[in-house]
Amino acid sequence: HMLTLIELVVREPWVDAIAHPFADPERIIGDLRRIYEAMDKARLEEILGLAAQNGVALEVNGSSVSKPESMPHYGEVYREIVGLAKKLGVRFTYGSDAHKYQNLGMSAAAEEWIRSAGLTERDFITPAELRAKRGRS
Repeated sequence: HMLTLIELVVREPWVDAIAHPFADPERIIGDLRRIYEAMDKARLEEILGLAAQNGVALEVNGSSVSKPESMPHYGEVYREIVGLAKKLGVRFTYGSDAHKYQNLGMSAAAEEWIRSAGLTERDFITPAELRAKRGRS
């Protein structure tokens, strides 16, 4: 189901980025590690390759990767997905998922997760690149 949803989104010509992909509360969906283990990895690679080809970025959501309360295995599983996506040429965005202005920005835990996933500043798409993609300056 997750792969089908991601595939449908990356095929849309108007999509620039996917917000917190693969992130659903595990109390609802079950252990995300088991879901990831059951995924067809060839299909996952195909979909991520399509995302790269279509210029669809994946969000690194600071809240999701660094606060394991509702998604205790997300950081671990998403790190694997991000590694594959990066190898295929996918770019990334960052979001703090702040619902209060005090939580805007990047926490030290999110910054550490980004480093542990092997992401660098060059892996993140800039606002200027997004505007250029849409033919705006």
